[in-house]
Amino acid sequence: CRVIRRAAQDAFTAKDLFGPERTPKTLRVRAQRMAEYAVILRGLQVRTFDRVFDHVAHELEEASEQLYKAAVQRNTAPLDRVRELLGKIYRSMVLVDEHWRLEEILGVVAEHHHRSQPLSDDQKRVFIDELSGIHSTLTTKDSLTGELIGEGFERDVLSVVIGNALLARTDLSNVVGVNLRHCYEHLKAACAPL
Repeated sequence: CRVIRRAAQDAFTAKDLFGPERTPKTLRVRAQRMAEYAVILRGLQVRTFDRVFDHVAHELEEASEQLYKAAVQRNTAPLDRVRELLGKIYRSMVLVDEHWRLEEILGVVAEHHHRSQPLSDDQKRVFIDELSGIHSTLTTKDSLTGELIGEGFERDVLSVVIGNALLARTDLSNVVGVNLRHCYEHLKAACAPL
């Protein structure tokens, strides 16, 4: 996922794709890479991320087709759609990263909740920092695309994710004591829509 994210990030600003260094050959090379990434994503079996991987694979395939079209026709018009798709692919991979961060916290909190063991002060601090970072990523315009990470998707799920992540952070910050059951439920609800 991080490789695809970096590839989309690189392609989004590439001079050999959107600038003066563009040639039909460079378009075909990038199209082939995108098609290869789509094949890799379609081959992965990761329950939590299947839906995202399927959407991104489809977008990579469409971007690849548009690049081939631009190369064959020697026409830059399809590149607008490619840029749009690359932004969406990039934002999807950012969401996968943030989802993974939430799942990691959820895993530890779930274990402690089910064993009725409290979190250490260090764990609480780390999780509060992680949740603050996740909140920042999901609510700040991205420096590469200039869009919020959740823009351009069919379903608006980030309000549920952000709200529940903030409630989990509040649970962890409670000076009276952490209610692990509430924290666990909020983290589970934050992960569900992604």
